[in-house]
Amino acid sequence: MARPVDARLIVEGELVCLTPVRVGGMHAELGVDLGLAENGRGEWYIPGTSLAGLARRVTGEAYGEKIANALWGSAGAEGGRASLASVADAVVKRPPNAIPELRDGVAIDRFSGAAAHGVKYDQLVLPRGSRIPFYLEVELAAQDGIDARTLEEATGHLVQALAADDGVRLGAGKTRGLGRVRLDRESLRVRRQDLSSREGILEVLEL
Repeated sequence: MARPVDARLIVEGELVCLTPVRVGGMHAELGVDLGLAENGRGEWYIPGTSLAGLARRVTGEAYGEKIANALWGSAGAEGGRASLASVADAVVKRPPNAIPELRDGVAIDRFSGAAAHGVKYDQLVLPRGSRIPFYLEVELAAQDGIDARTLEEATGHLVQALAADDGVRLGAGKTRGLGRVRLDRESLRVRRQDLSSREGILEVLEL
């Protein structure tokens, strides 16, 4: 059964990498154990699922799992709940003349907590200053006893957290100083589309 949607929020902007960022791909590059994620055109990109995971974590930390599940969906014995929010894949914009940085690391033995014997690897990370386009759509509809206004408030908090001076952490290597990104305030654009009235729907269709 379709859910009644009162409005839609659209958030657009760019995440700026304040530190190098590590989001790995499925394959290794020549001489590198862990490459960067690439799309079908061979471009480095950040999957929307990685950005959605970041957004879900920020929402959960501020509002708890119930609201995070209502906004970002959940899996369960009864089939779970579809997400009200969606985040697009983002092709990375590198700074002029910048190249990916090569970092090395060691695997950790989960039993001893120390470096695993003989397991050293090299990985590529996005350089500081890279920019990640951010596109988020949120349908504002009552979900699991939570009203649309609360979900709109949670989305507003997410935007504020992303745009905070210290930013948030994205990708792997967070404990090693990697992955700090911040939503560039100058690039930020937030639109609210009214889907509860004939006039509002016609305005959306004319865009």
